[in-house]
Amino acid sequence: MSLRFFFYIIIQILLFPITIIGTIYTYLIVLYKAKKSGISGTAADPLSYRWLLHYSGERTDEACEKLIEKLSIISIFDIKFSVFSMIVGMKLTGYIPKLFQFIEPGKETLIKMQNVRIEFFDRTIENHKNELDQFVIMGAGYDTRAYKFFQNGKIIVFEIDLEGTQTHKISALKEAGLETNFINFVPVDFNNESWVDKLILAGFQKGKRTLFLWEGVTLYLSEEVVKQTINAISEISGEGSVLAFDIYSQSFVNPKIFSWKMMGKLLDKTGEKFKFGIDMSKNPEEESIKLLKRSGFIVNRIRIMGKPKGSLGYFACVVEALK
Repeated sequence: MSLRFFFYIIIQILLFPITIIGTIYTYLIVLYKAKKSGISGTAADPLSYRWLLHYSGERTDEACEKLIEKLSIISIFDIKFSVFSMIVGMKLTGYIPKLFQFIEPGKETLIKMQNVRIEFFDRTIENHKNELDQFVIMGAGYDTRAYKFFQNGKIIVFEIDLEGTQTHKISALKEAGLETNFINFVPVDFNNESWVDKLILAGFQKGKRTLFLWEGVTLYLSEEVVKQTINAISEISGEGSVLAFDIYSQSFVNPKIFSWKMMGKLLDKTGEKFKFGIDMSKNPEEESIKLLKRSGFIVNRIRIMGKPKGSLGYFACVVEALK
């Protein structure tokens, strides 16, 4: 154990009560604002993790920081409060906590899951961006990857989401001074409208090489809707297209761990309930292949999170699939 890490741990112990208060406060305030405004609260979660990586210098995302400063659902104060002890420890010792870093394979945990997703999907975009005609973010939330990878206008960008969340985002982007003209925003009422029809009306060209990014969404959908969506993506995309998405285990959706159950109950109150998971108890990669097989997609890269003997076992996968 290095001296730097030793002092970092001491700071965490001393400031532990503030960390607990900050975490609970931030979680509840976001859920409260989400329920009051009708905007997705879970959309703020990946945004927070991208900001932490930006703050530590691990991943540059200036648009992310500018966007947070103008959002009403979460603030930089909220994020800093939730990780107060870590920030103090990092500033005083120079040690960068794992929550502020990309995660090595085999070191994935529930709390580090978002960082794994961010790195995996970033790499997918980097690997394929020069081969694409179009980029589509499904359930975009407050994603700012369009600014990080596609602001040069060479690739047509689409963001699909519920109108309330999207309107809030567009307003914040404009207030932050971020250009929005290069993004085609597609508001969809998923209960009453076809996202495919709305996407095509917005200028999407069927048969073109497209990267579909579907992050943090399948968990909240039924199995039928997940499969229908994958099939629809396959039907409208051309050869060489890419689907990047995350899927979760049945043990994640219906956990036996008390703390995880409590979090699920809190989400239920916002209407964002865990629904879809696959059996990852034996072979997560094989089950992921099965999910994609009928759609014409094949798994190109996969990263499995969890351990077979962990409390949740294998709990999630991030997948890059090719057509």
